[in-house]
Amino acid sequence: ARMTKPIIDQKEVRFFDSFWYNHLQTVANNSMLLAWKWYLDVFNQDVDAPSNILRGEASPTYFASSQFTAERIKLWLPNAKLILLLRNPVRRFVSHLKMIKENHAANMRFRKLRQLEMR
Repeated sequence: ARMTKPIIDQKEVRFFDSFWYNHLQTVANNSMLLAWKWYLDVFNQDVDAPSNILRGEASPTYFASSQFTAERIKLWLPNAKLILLLRNPVRRFVSHLKMIKENHAANMRFRKLRQLEMR
């Protein structure tokens, strides 16, 4: 079978992480079917979409998460093929620090705008 180029639709969807999984249950009024539909919508993929299109996500927290993450992936995607990419730890650390700094700067801008609006 000819392989098609996979599509990484989203980075860090984190659907299967404990925090996001539990949060999605709350948002979806404990309807995991509704949460699953949301997950499929992230990839613009219908349940009846052709199976020859490879799609995926990049969520580095899955590897470091609890055993429940692996169990959730197996429950919802029993035929999924997983690829684990390991990065240079120093580069990964620098990247993480950069992300924290960018998120902090965005949060500070938001707080400043909110304070201006409340005046």
